Amino acid sequence: MSRHHHDNRRRQRRRPSPTFEYTLGSQSFDSTQAYHEDTCRIPYPEFNLAKSPRKTRIFVLCPVWFGLIAAVGFLSFNVVYTVLAVVARPATTDINSPDFTLYKNSQFETCVNSSPEQVNCTLLEADLHDSRYPDLSWIGKQRDQYFITGPEYQVSASALDPMVSWCDLASCMAGWKIVPSIVRDSALGLTVLKAWSFLLITAITVFWDLRGILSPPKTCKRGGFIDWTLLVWKAGQLGFWWWAYATFVRNPTMAEPVSLVGWISTWALAVNFSLHPWACYFSLDSSIRRSIVIALNITTFVQWSATLHALQQQNGRDSIQKYDCLSSSIASAPGSSLCAAEQLCSKRWLFSNPDFTSENTETATVFYMIAVYYAIVTYPIYLFLSAASTAIRRWFPDMIGRLWVWFADSEDSDRAGLQMFRLALFGLFGYLGLSYSIPFFTSPDFKVDFHENSSWSTLAYDSSCRAVHVGISPTYAYLDINAFARNVRIAKALFNAG
Repeated sequence: MSRHHHDNRRRQRRRPSPTFEYTLGSQSFDSTQAYHEDTCRIPYPEFNLAKSPRKTRIFVLCPVWFGLIAAVGFLSFNVVYTVLAVVARPATTDINSPDFTLYKNSQFETCVNSSPEQVNCTLLEADLHDSRYPDLSWIGKQRDQYFITGPEYQVSASALDPMVSWCDLASCMAGWKIVPSIVRDSALGLTVLKAWSFLLITAITVFWDLRGILSPPKTCKRGGFIDWTLLVWKAGQLGFWWWAYATFVRNPTMAEPVSLVGWISTWALAVNFSLHPWACYFSLDSSIRRSIVIALNITTFVQWSATLHALQQQNGRDSIQKYDCLSSSIASAPGSSLCAAEQLCSKRWLFSNPDFTSENTETATVFYMIAVYYAIVTYPIYLFLSAASTAIRRWFPDMIGRLWVWFADSEDSDRAGLQMFRLALFGLFGYLGLSYSIPFFTSPDFKVDFHENSSWSTLAYDSSCRAVHVGISPTYAYLDINAFARNVRIAKALFNAG
C-alpha cells in the first residue's frame, strides 16, 4: 500500500460527522464542514433518543426523570428541615456563657443530676469508643483516656436485655469536675443531614445534565431559566468549595470538613459546555468555547486531586484538637477533681473529642463514603481509557480500523463507548445519592420534634482525675446553635462545599 493512500485513509478516519461535535476529556473534534445553527449538538447520534421508539425513550428517560424528581423532592425536604431546626429549635446563642462552655448544647446537665436505677458505674472503665458494643476487657486496668461516643450500649450478650444509655453513664459522673472549653470550628463534624445535601445536590446536577444530553430539543433554543440557574449554582459551588478547602488546608484544627463530592459538579459542567445549550452560544470552531472546556477539565482534575488530600486529612479527625481549655474557669466549674487546672488543660486528648456517632449514623456514613470512593476511583479510570483511545487513534490509526471492524459498527464507536461509560458513571452516582435517603429516614436518630431534649455528645473523661469534658452535640446538625457563622454554614451546605 502506498504512503499517499495510507495518509488519505488516515485523514478520512479523522474527519467527524458534519453535524456532530465529538468530545473526549479535554479534547474536542469539531466538524470542518458547514454547520446548521439550529441543530443541537450531541456527542454521538446514538445518544439522541428523539428518533428512538417510544418504549426505548421511556425505558431510558424514566429512570433519569424519576431520579431528578426524587432528588429535588428530597433536597426540598432537607431545606425545610434546616429552616425548622433554625426557627423551631430553642437556640443557645451565647457561646461564651458559663453554661455553654460547660455543657455545650447537650443534655449532660440534666443527666448528671438524675438518679437512674441500677446503673453499673464500673462501665466507665470499659472502652466505650464504639457506637454500641463496649470493650469490657478494659475494666480493672489503669488507663487515662476514655470516650463515650454512642447513645446507648449493649452490655450483655443478649439483645433482649436493656441497654445502658448515654444519660445513665453521664449520671455516674455526678460530682466530677466539668472542664469548661471554647469550641473550635473543627468540632463541627460532618453530619448526616449535610452529607445527604452534598449527595442530593450532585444528583440533581447529574440527572439534569443527563436529561439534556439524552433528549435534546429539535432546535437550539439556548439556555432557559433553569439552565442559567443551574449554571450560576454550579459556579457558586466551585467558588464556595475552593474557599472552604483553602480554609481547611490553612488550619485543619480550626475548620469544618469539606465536601468530598463537589468536584463532580465541576466535571459535569465541563461536559455540559460541549453540548446543548451552552455550545449554541459559540461558533463550531470557537477557540473561546474550546478554552473554557479545557479550563474546566483541568479544574476538575485539580479539584479531584485536592479532594484526595481533604479525604486523607479528614480521616484523621479523631486525633485533632477541637476545643480550647478555659483554665481560668475551672475553679468555679461544678464538681471537684483530683488534678489541678493546669494538669487538666495539658491533657490535649481531653479536648479532641471524637465525633459522636450512633450505629445508624455509621450506616449513613458508609453510604456516603461508598458514593465518595466510587466517584474518586472511576474518574481516573475514565481518564485512562480516554487517553488510551486518543493515543491509539493518533499513533496506531490502522489498529482502530481493524479492531472495530470486528467489534463495532463504526470506527467512532470507541469514543461513543467512552461517552456512554461516562454517562453511566453519572447516572449510577445519582442513584447512590438517592440511596442515602434509606438510612436517613429509617434511623431513630432522625428528630422531627425540635423541642425534644435528647442532645447527646461525646464525653471525654479521665477517671483518675475525676474530670469530664463535654463535646458539642450533632443531634440537630449544629443548627440549634446561632454561632460559628450559622448562615454561612447553611449556605456552604447548599452549595456543596462544606
